[in-house]
Amino acid sequence: MNNQNDSKKRVMVILGLQWGDEGKGKFIDFLVLFLSSLHKLVVARFQGGSNAGHSIEFGERQVVFHALPSGMLQKDTYNLVGAGVNVDVISMQKEIMEIQDIAPWWKENLFIAKEATVVVPTAKLIDNAQEASRGKGKIGTTGKAIGPTYADFYGRTDDLSVYEAIDEEIFKKRYKEIKDSHLNTLSKKYNFAIDEKEFKLEEEKFFESIKFLRTLNIVSSHNFMQISIKDGKQVIAEGAQGTLLDVRFGSRRDVTSSHTTSAGACVGLGISPQSIGEVIGVCKAYGTRVGSGPFPTEIGGKEAYAWSGSHKRSDEENFNYDVNDSDPTHQEIALRTLGKEYGATTGRLRRCGWLDLPLVKYAIALNGVTMLGITKLDILDTLEEIPICVAYENFENVDMDKLGEVKGIYKNLPGWKTSTRGCTSYDELPPEAKNYLELIERELGVPIAFISTGPKRLEMIEKIKLS
Repeated sequence: MNNQNDSKKRVMVILGLQWGDEGKGKFIDFLVLFLSSLHKLVVARFQGGSNAGHSIEFGERQVVFHALPSGMLQKDTYNLVGAGVNVDVISMQKEIMEIQDIAPWWKENLFIAKEATVVVPTAKLIDNAQEASRGKGKIGTTGKAIGPTYADFYGRTDDLSVYEAIDEEIFKKRYKEIKDSHLNTLSKKYNFAIDEKEFKLEEEKFFESIKFLRTLNIVSSHNFMQISIKDGKQVIAEGAQGTLLDVRFGSRRDVTSSHTTSAGACVGLGISPQSIGEVIGVCKAYGTRVGSGPFPTEIGGKEAYAWSGSHKRSDEENFNYDVNDSDPTHQEIALRTLGKEYGATTGRLRRCGWLDLPLVKYAIALNGVTMLGITKLDILDTLEEIPICVAYENFENVDMDKLGEVKGIYKNLPGWKTSTRGCTSYDELPPEAKNYLELIERELGVPIAFISTGPKRLEMIEKIKLS
């Protein structure tokens, strides 16, 4: 592992290089299992909130974390909800209750940054009102109030910190101020009708979860990180969403509301760039995107996008399309069903397309990626031919403002037409699969360290050994 002999570079950043849903949770799950025998570990979430959906394996059981870090099921691993995270206390309490039987040690291993911002019930109403007001221009938010909560924080107006929430007297005063301000906005700006009975129930759950929050380990994010690094712990900084959804450098305005890059780990945890050693960028062997926004390599184009926006998973279960179908929409649906590309948080259909190397290269440069993790290689097993986008027509460099105008230049590689499911050694892969992966390495100039060959934790090829 590069730079890990330097005791100061104790932070390994794991983040997505596409539009989210890359399988970061599985990589973190695998790395925690592996590295816990070598180091004392900290897994630290640095941005986002309950809009995340990271799937973790525990025996035959799969757990999806929205609010919690992905190291919660490992007994000897500390977990930090960092300063840059929006804390949905209701979601967090629910997730903790669900894992108590398999992670009874959770309380001593979970830490919440006092600088983090709490998601209040009225912020979720603001989120719904804003999305409704956009009409056909909807962003496709998860409805978890991530955007409004960040907006309140950066606007220095209606934000509630964890530090304020754990003091009962401060909380009462601050919450009333925020609630009154939000209700005024909902009424005057959006003319948004509130279901009073439903809101009261949500508010009661919120108050109970605030009481629960006060029983947890509340720490300074910066101090916790500095002590962890000084003590020689290996820190895994866990990103949510993906680089192409970064609020500043993503495909505006169809983005998330936080900084999803490695720089976001610094401001979201309170660490210096010099603390970071490895940056592992995770991407699928193909591309997916949820919601609106440009997607240059989407297989079925506008027709497939219209389909995914107006149908549910149950609709697709009635079809049995071949991934080699000549109809692009049918091919996209087939790839989605093969890869089970449905949102872990929302259940929405993910749009599917071919791997876009110019965009991945852009994400690598933004993050300073040192190693790659490739997921879902096995989903391509039945393809006769695999297109891969290597450049754009008339665009030498990626311009995120003009992403909707680009047309990809593709190389068509022969498929391997044999199963790679469960392969754990690079030598086990068929030559065509190796050719596909080696093209990715050559074009991107970054080595592939890990290759996922199935949904289970140990269905993984460790191409580069970490220490």
